[in-house]
Amino acid sequence: PIPAIVVLAALLLSYVRIGTWIKKPLFTTAVFGLVLALIIIAASYKSFAILYLPPIIITSSLLWFFARTLLPGKEPLISAIARVVFNESSDDVKQYTRRVTELWCWFFVAMLVEIISLSVFASPFIWSLFCNLLNYLFIAVFFLAEYVYRCYRFKLTGMLIKMIAFFMQVEQNPWEQLLKKD
Repeated sequence: PIPAIVVLAALLLSYVRIGTWIKKPLFTTAVFGLVLALIIIAASYKSFAILYLPPIIITSSLLWFFARTLLPGKEPLISAIARVVFNESSDDVKQYTRRVTELWCWFFVAMLVEIISLSVFASPFIWSLFCNLLNYLFIAVFFLAEYVYRCYRFKLTGMLIKMIAFFMQVEQNPWEQLLKKD
């Protein structure tokens, strides 16, 4: 597995070209973070090291998915959701949803640091407990805490039901509406 991890790291690095470093700094940072994680895991080789990769890749992808929308000229992801799902586009809501998108990015950075640290320093049981159970609970708690705060701050009611109904629409693809400004 160590040669395979090194090859994967080299392939990821070769994908990032010089121009990408300047044009897409968040993407480049995510790729280098992933490569660093691969190197750390390979250095602390255990027979099941490859099992450490999916949580790192998934969390890095979520970080990228949120962070790319914070670049100049882009609409933050949570702002797009507020605009499309709730028809909210006031300046106060835009500022708040941009901050929430930034908070999600920091949340995923913290989670990535936790996952990599546990991969290197913790027992397989503790790593598995966090990556297969607790991290999902942390995401749910963060989501629900932000939801409760948003409802309190903007005096909203029925927001969760409206969001569920929006994403359950069969006749149209809600993701096209959310991502159309990209």
